[in-house]
Amino acid sequence: MKKLAVPYLDSIVENLSLLEEVKQQVTAKDVEVLNSQEPHQLPKALRAQMIYYISVIAEGANNIIGTPNKEALAPGWFTLDETVICKRLISLRNKMLHGYLSSADDRIFWAGINGADFQMFMDAISRLAQQHL
Repeated sequence: MKKLAVPYLDSIVENLSLLEEVKQQVTAKDVEVLNSQEPHQLPKALRAQMIYYISVIAEGANNIIGTPNKEALAPGWFTLDETVICKRLISLRNKMLHGYLSSADDRIFWAGINGADFQMFMDAISRLAQQHL
């Protein structure tokens, strides 16, 4: 049986992999501070790479689930819970791009890309990739 081509899915998978590679470059000392009560900023180059990858991932997810003004490319491919997670990811991306997350403190950003919601999104993408790529 031929697998369906899903627009944006291969790009999301690729950028999730790239994001994981960049996350591995964050030092143990940075992680310790990011998990503490102290405001902390990630190295600028790593932060910029992560934001770029998340932007591509979020845009792809946005296109798959649709928006009020745009029909979903793949309706029903994400469960309702996964759709909510996609919307949270898109919201995180929008906050990052519009500077709502303080550039002096990356703790919220770091928690967001290492939290349960992001893991659920990665699991959903993995499931879709196995089915459709």
